[in-house]
Amino acid sequence: MVSGFCRLCVSLLARDTSLASPPGRGSIPAKAPTLTAQMFERDDLSAMLSAADSLPDVVPLLEADDALTVEPPLILIADDEELIREVLSESLERWGYRCHTVENAAAALDYVRGGEGVALLVSDIMMPGGMTGIELGTVVHLEFPNVPVILMTGFVTAAERARWTGDTILQKPFRLNDLRKAIVSALGEKLNEPA
Repeated sequence: MVSGFCRLCVSLLARDTSLASPPGRGSIPAKAPTLTAQMFERDDLSAMLSAADSLPDVVPLLEADDALTVEPPLILIADDEELIREVLSESLERWGYRCHTVENAAAALDYVRGGEGVALLVSDIMMPGGMTGIELGTVVHLEFPNVPVILMTGFVTAAERARWTGDTILQKPFRLNDLRKAIVSALGEKLNEPA
């Protein structure tokens, strides 16, 4: 049954075509079975699996040793307070994210530009070093428009809120669950709340 389901997935991804690989003949195109709309409307899994079982052997999928692994998103935390960096980093890792921390905006910008694959930036607004979190967020949005930014501050003013063109500002002190919800929203994930 699992084999049939895998074959079904391959046929759907290949848009009803697959490659047969008879011994000694190389790969040749093979037509996949027709999956009808009625099968999906009735949620007729057994009919879909039967159709998939009729597929020829396709080019081998991954061997067990070649299993694909998907790394969790990398979140960069920029804050000049070590305790905040530690608490946030531990929380993010507990929630299943990878995390890297830096103590100022310049280091954060260098890290994002370094090609590490940052999925999200969480930054304090007021940090030493000449660049604020707002300025950092603005540069990140210009250079890396797919990297959302969440700003944190205990000193946010109406003027700073009006200047910010980013995604979210969290007012310190905030609950960790508020940060978690902001991260999930920024990354377009679904939050799995306990029932």
